[in-house]
Amino acid sequence: MSEGSLPSRLKEAFTLQRTADEADRMPAATRDELRKALLVARQRAEAADTLWANGHAAEALMLAAKSFEETLLAAEPLAGELPAKSEKAGKAEADEPKADEPKADAEEPNAEAEEPNADPEEPNADPEKPNADAEKPNADAEEPNTDAEEPNADAEKPKAPKTDADSVLGAAAAVFAKRGVPADLLTEAAEIAKKLRADLPTLDEDVSPTHAETFRAAMRVRRRLHDALSPAALTPKEVKLKKAGRWAGLLAGVVLVVGALFLMLRTPHEAVATASGYFANSPQYAPDKAIDDDENTEWLLADGQTGWLEVRLSPPRSIRQLRIRNGHNRHFRDRAVKEYEVELFDSSGASVGSTEGHFEQLNPDGEWAEHDLGGSDITRIRLTVKSFHRSGPALAEIDWVE
Repeated sequence: MSEGSLPSRLKEAFTLQRTADEADRMPAATRDELRKALLVARQRAEAADTLWANGHAAEALMLAAKSFEETLLAAEPLAGELPAKSEKAGKAEADEPKADEPKADAEEPNAEAEEPNADPEEPNADPEKPNADAEKPNADAEEPNTDAEEPNADAEKPKAPKTDADSVLGAAAAVFAKRGVPADLLTEAAEIAKKLRADLPTLDEDVSPTHAETFRAAMRVRRRLHDALSPAALTPKEVKLKKAGRWAGLLAGVVLVVGALFLMLRTPHEAVATASGYFANSPQYAPDKAIDDDENTEWLLADGQTGWLEVRLSPPRSIRQLRIRNGHNRHFRDRAVKEYEVELFDSSGASVGSTEGHFEQLNPDGEWAEHDLGGSDITRIRLTVKSFHRSGPALAEIDWVE
């Protein structure tokens, strides 16, 4: 799993492991310096936005240039905190020849220096010869120095040429690259830095469309660079709080998604009442008053009229019993249902049973009638009023037992 892969980025987004490691390793002085620099840069960027929105384009452009430059400078103290640098330094130290190794090579000429003693007559034949040979070890002794310099020679091999972004952004380029900023964005940042370091207009009337494009690009890229640096300004405690916040947000999101799926997938249980009519078309006498579980509200028909009330069920229900509570028009006690018929229908529209009933008199205290009428897959309950007491029909409740 590469550092830049999607699973790795998602894992880091919620564990913040690399951010936490960096916070533990970061010197407090460097972190404070970075935090202050980023705050100042953001403060100036927000001021530049305000000035630009209010028509002060020249001042906004110059302030944007300062903000952009300060964001780049804020990255430079982090150059010494790059993990890659410390790893390479450790490796270089491991590859360097030990101080004892050249000395071991330097002792080899001493063994050769003893060769003249192996034939004691040779020095007598030519007294000056031993001196000449004695000088050889010195010449050979210099060879280890040549070998000892080889690692330095390797270190001086030509490096890859620096990119334009490296030359313009300086040490900040390596910092941003290490923190995951894409190469194309660094190239764009280098181009913007060049434009902002050039002479900028001092009068609003001299700000051209090209300057406006540069301003917008600078604000956008600066924000990306700021976001790349900001995790390094977090203290270990702030990293923990941020991690907790992200997990809390994730949990809340999961709960919302599960709740939404539940509402989408579940079939709502509902009952809708309709009727042939109701008294004065007033909502307080509408058919839904007969299924609101409130015995004090009633469905009323107009004076002297019969009619029907129908309840549609969704999803279909299995019903064992029906219960009817008569009304009386509690304000005037002048109407109630007398004779009625109840019929059940299934989802195919076919009638699955019916029954008739009646109330002997108008009862101001209310009166229930129960019918052992039921079936499965019931989608409609229809009550037809055949006659009424006094001025007209009134029905308090129609209920069913599943």
